[in-house]
Amino acid sequence: MLTALSMYVSLFVASFLSASIFPLVSDPMVVYMVIHKYGSITIILAATIGSFIGSVTTYFIGFWGREKLIEKYVKVDEKKMAEYKKKFEKYGAPALLFTWIPFAGDALVAVSGLLEINFIEFSLYTFLGKLIRFSIVAYLASFYR
Repeated sequence: MLTALSMYVSLFVASFLSASIFPLVSDPMVVYMVIHKYGSITIILAATIGSFIGSVTTYFIGFWGREKLIEKYVKVDEKKMAEYKKKFEKYGAPALLFTWIPFAGDALVAVSGLLEINFIEFSLYTFLGKLIRFSIVAYLASFYR
Protein backbone atom coordinates (compact mmCIF):
# COMPACT_ATOMS: atom_id res chain seq x y z
CA MET A 1 0.00 0.00 0.00
CA LEU A 2 1.23 3.48 -0.81
CA THR A 3 2.14 5.89 1.97
CA ALA A 4 0.30 9.19 2.30
CA LEU A 5 3.39 11.10 1.14
CA SER A 6 3.69 9.00 -2.01
CA MET A 7 0.00 9.60 -2.74
CA TYR A 8 0.43 13.38 -2.46
CA VAL A 9 3.57 13.27 -4.62
CA SER A 10 1.73 11.13 -7.18
CA LEU A 11 -1.13 13.61 -7.23
CA PHE A 12 1.32 16.49 -7.70
CA VAL A 13 2.98 14.68 -10.63
CA ALA A 14 -0.36 13.70 -12.20
CA SER A 15 -1.60 17.29 -11.90
CA PHE A 16 1.64 18.64 -13.36
CA LEU A 17 1.48 16.28 -16.33
CA SER A 18 -2.21 16.89 -16.98
CA ALA A 19 -1.63 20.66 -17.11
CA SER A 20 1.36 20.38 -19.40
CA ILE A 21 1.36 18.87 -22.87
CA PHE A 22 0.16 15.40 -21.80
CA PRO A 23 -3.55 14.55 -22.19
CA LEU A 24 -4.18 13.34 -18.63
CA VAL A 25 -6.80 14.20 -16.02
CA SER A 26 -5.95 14.35 -12.32
CA ASP A 27 -9.48 14.78 -10.97
CA PRO A 28 -10.13 11.05 -10.43
CA MET A 29 -7.11 10.90 -8.15
CA VAL A 30 -8.39 13.91 -6.18
CA VAL A 31 -11.75 12.17 -5.78
CA TYR A 32 -10.11 8.90 -4.73
CA MET A 33 -7.95 10.62 -2.12
CA VAL A 34 -10.85 12.61 -0.67
CA ILE A 35 -13.05 9.52 -0.46
CA HIS A 36 -10.23 7.65 1.30
CA LYS A 37 -9.86 10.47 3.83
CA TYR A 38 -6.50 11.94 2.93
CA GLY A 39 -6.20 15.57 4.05
CA SER A 40 -8.41 17.73 1.85
CA ILE A 41 -6.30 20.89 2.21
CA THR A 42 -3.12 18.98 1.27
CA ILE A 43 -4.91 17.34 -1.65
CA ILE A 44 -6.10 20.71 -2.96
CA LEU A 45 -2.65 22.28 -2.55
CA ALA A 46 -0.76 19.38 -4.16
CA ALA A 47 -3.13 19.31 -7.13
CA THR A 48 -3.21 23.10 -7.51
CA ILE A 49 0.55 23.60 -7.28
CA GLY A 50 1.30 20.68 -9.61
CA SER A 51 -1.27 21.89 -12.12
CA PHE A 52 -0.02 25.47 -11.90
CA ILE A 53 3.61 24.46 -12.51
CA GLY A 54 2.50 22.34 -15.47
CA SER A 55 0.71 25.40 -16.87
CA VAL A 56 3.80 27.54 -16.35
CA THR A 57 5.77 25.01 -18.39
CA THR A 58 3.24 25.26 -21.23
CA TYR A 59 3.20 29.07 -20.95
CA PHE A 60 6.97 29.21 -21.40
CA ILE A 61 6.89 26.76 -24.28
CA GLY A 62 4.60 29.27 -25.98
CA PHE A 63 6.57 32.30 -24.78
CA TRP A 64 10.11 31.15 -25.60
CA GLY A 65 9.43 28.46 -28.13
CA ARG A 66 7.35 30.32 -30.68
CA GLU A 67 10.05 30.66 -33.26
CA LYS A 68 12.09 27.59 -32.36
CA LEU A 69 9.39 25.01 -31.74
CA ILE A 70 5.93 26.14 -32.67
CA GLU A 71 6.49 28.01 -35.90
CA LYS A 72 8.94 25.35 -37.09
CA TYR A 73 6.67 22.36 -36.48
CA VAL A 74 3.18 23.81 -36.27
CA LYS A 75 1.66 26.24 -38.72
CA VAL A 76 0.69 29.34 -36.78
CA ASP A 77 -2.07 31.15 -38.59
CA GLU A 78 -1.40 34.85 -38.06
CA LYS A 79 -5.11 35.65 -38.51
CA LYS A 80 -5.99 33.18 -35.74
CA MET A 81 -3.29 34.66 -33.52
CA ALA A 82 -4.74 38.13 -34.14
CA GLU A 83 -8.19 36.78 -33.14
CA TYR A 84 -6.81 35.25 -29.93
CA LYS A 85 -4.97 38.47 -29.12
CA LYS A 86 -8.16 40.48 -29.69
CA LYS A 87 -10.08 38.16 -27.35
CA PHE A 88 -7.38 38.47 -24.70
CA GLU A 89 -7.54 42.24 -25.06
CA LYS A 90 -11.34 42.13 -24.79
CA TYR A 91 -11.59 39.81 -21.78
CA GLY A 92 -8.17 40.43 -20.30
CA ALA A 93 -6.16 38.20 -18.02
CA PRO A 94 -9.27 37.10 -16.03
CA ALA A 95 -9.99 34.77 -18.96
CA LEU A 96 -7.13 32.70 -17.57
CA LEU A 97 -9.38 31.66 -14.71
CA PHE A 98 -10.67 29.09 -17.22
CA THR A 99 -7.32 27.41 -17.84
CA TRP A 100 -8.59 24.51 -15.72
CA ILE A 101 -10.91 23.34 -18.52
CA PRO A 102 -9.43 20.14 -19.98
CA PHE A 103 -7.70 20.55 -23.37
CA ALA A 104 -9.16 24.04 -24.06
CA GLY A 105 -7.37 25.33 -20.98
CA ASP A 106 -4.04 23.97 -22.22
CA ALA A 107 -4.52 25.83 -25.49
CA LEU A 108 -5.41 28.99 -23.57
CA VAL A 109 -2.19 28.68 -21.57
CA ALA A 110 -0.04 28.14 -24.68
CA VAL A 111 -1.68 31.07 -26.46
CA SER A 112 -1.13 33.32 -23.44
CA GLY A 113 2.58 32.49 -23.71
CA LEU A 114 2.59 33.07 -27.47
CA LEU A 115 0.93 36.44 -26.95
CA GLU A 116 3.38 37.24 -24.14
CA ILE A 117 0.65 37.93 -21.60
CA ASN A 118 2.13 39.43 -18.43
CA PHE A 119 3.50 36.54 -16.36
CA ILE A 120 2.35 37.97 -13.01
CA GLU A 121 -1.24 38.28 -14.26
CA PHE A 122 -0.99 34.86 -15.90
CA SER A 123 0.21 33.36 -12.62
CA LEU A 124 -2.42 35.03 -10.47
CA TYR A 125 -5.43 34.05 -12.57
CA THR A 126 -4.17 30.61 -13.53
CA PHE A 127 -3.35 29.67 -9.93
CA LEU A 128 -6.65 31.03 -8.66
CA GLY A 129 -8.65 29.20 -11.35
CA LYS A 130 -6.95 25.91 -10.56
CA LEU A 131 -7.38 26.43 -6.81
CA ILE A 132 -11.11 26.98 -7.33
CA ARG A 133 -11.35 23.91 -9.57
CA PHE A 134 -9.66 21.51 -7.15
CA SER A 135 -11.53 22.98 -4.19
CA ILE A 136 -14.83 22.29 -5.93
CA VAL A 137 -13.78 18.75 -6.95
CA ALA A 138 -12.65 17.97 -3.38
CA TYR A 139 -15.83 19.46 -1.90
CA LEU A 140 -18.09 17.43 -4.22
CA ALA A 141 -16.07 14.26 -3.58
CA SER A 142 -16.52 14.71 0.17
CA PHE A 143 -20.20 13.80 -0.22
CA TYR A 144 -19.16 10.26 -1.22
CA ARG A 145 -17.23 9.46 1.96
